[in-house]
Amino acid sequence: MNCPHPHWTAYVSAIGTPIIAVIAAGIGGLIAYRQWRTAQDRLKLDLFDRRLAIYGALMRFLNSVQIEGRVDDARLFTFLGDTRNAKWLLSQENDAYFDEIRQKADEDSDIHIQLRTLPDGEERTRQGHASSAIILWMLDQFKAANPKFAPFLTLRH
Repeated sequence: MNCPHPHWTAYVSAIGTPIIAVIAAGIGGLIAYRQWRTAQDRLKLDLFDRRLAIYGALMRFLNSVQIEGRVDDARLFTFLGDTRNAKWLLSQENDAYFDEIRQKADEDSDIHIQLRTLPDGEERTRQGHASSAIILWMLDQFKAANPKFAPFLTLRH
């Protein structure tokens, strides 16, 4: 006997393929989203690592100033090399901050070059005080650097 209406399996068969396609698209979209999310997290971690290295270079430099009581030229050059990419990884404010540190370090180096040839007297004392002021400013940067770096050294999800 021929029935004018198709059997229910025909309906299921007809809508099965689109349903499977929708489910596959949804799963594919979810996988693509998770891959994008993983790539974003990897980028954040890579940036964090590079920024932390710059922060570490600053802290090592400041430690050397604290230990030596002056700016050592070799450590300054290492610091300059380790922080040369800071302008690309941090803010313009941080780049200006590094410029200020470099300028103060250069001033202290220049003072110590002058102190080698200056005889005892007023000018030598004045230069010694200027160097001390720079070193104290450098040591203050242990605390001043943290708020400048905090926005760049926080991992958020």
